Amino acid sequence: PEKGLAYSLDNDASRIVNKAISSKVFTDRKIVLIGDSNFRQIFSSIACISHTEGLWRTPNSYTAAMMHVYEHDFNDARLMLQEGLGEILLSPRAGQINSYGWDKERSPMET
Repeated sequence: PEKGLAYSLDNDASRIVNKAISSKVFTDRKIVLIGDSNFRQIFSSIACISHTEGLWRTPNSYTAAMMHVYEHDFNDARLMLQEGLGEILLSPRAGQINSYGWDKERSPMET
């Protein structure tokens, strides 16, 4: 964790995320991140930085749904930003774009 924090500080990640969100490029849009644990880490970092920068709509703007299937935890998450700045969502299986090598019987989001 210390090296990750040092890397974030050295690269001024907080200012960059704040500038990107505050620029209103995402105005009233929903950005969906689809991917594995790496995307979950990116989403979590954006959530933490945007909270520190005061960009959350409310103190409860971050919500996540957890479900335990077999030996794996899966979660979708949503971050609501200040009014007009949009939302950022994490949905690892949205649109079934990515394949994680599971059998259809084991995939938690397949219907």
